[in-house]
Amino acid sequence: MKLLQVVLVLVFVAIIAAKVPHTRQSSLNVLAQVKSAIPSKRSRSSQQTTEDVLNNFFRSVLTTQTEAVHMVLAIEDDLTTFGESIEYWCWEYNALTLESTVRWIGGGYSDCLDKLDTSVAELLAEVIGRNHDQEEDLSQYHVFALFRKSNIISNPEAIGNNIASIDFGITKDIPELGGELSAFENNLNEILTAYSKCLTQKFISQQEVFDNILKTSKLCADID
Repeated sequence: MKLLQVVLVLVFVAIIAAKVPHTRQSSLNVLAQVKSAIPSKRSRSSQQTTEDVLNNFFRSVLTTQTEAVHMVLAIEDDLTTFGESIEYWCWEYNALTLESTVRWIGGGYSDCLDKLDTSVAELLAEVIGRNHDQEEDLSQYHVFALFRKSNIISNPEAIGNNIASIDFGITKDIPELGGELSAFENNLNEILTAYSKCLTQKFISQQEVFDNILKTSKLCADID
């Protein structure tokens, strides 16, 4: 089952990689590797456990992150392909602007994931604290701490070289919530929605820069 999960993840990456520059492929590979590290369903029962819900949430987080990264890299590829088709002096400055903009978005994506990680840690501490009747240490529930201040686009190796340190094993320590499971899942969905909006905002905030890169490059190359 674990092998099949890894194969499916890699197939997904191979499909979307068609529009990703070779130099950026490692970003998608790292996200696929992190996703494959999430434990598969332990029980054969069709009924979801608290652990299942949390692990599915983590998969959705990484799928959302992968889609956001791919969107940026696809635009970078389109602009770079155009830039390389015109005279170099018309593209040289914009190439630097494009590189710095993509890096900025990558850093912004890390900020979004850090906010999500904190929200999830607070939720888990609250849930487990109710069962243990004591205040929980938030730090032990930060699953994506490795991504903090690491840029998945410009420096994926910093994450990829330390994937083993990501502990999805905390999910097995979460108590069964019974009738509260639905509310717990709804809380996770709200966190995921906020995360998706954060990623979108980081991208949209730089859309004008991408448009200007294309516009000024066309003007320089005298292309309508």
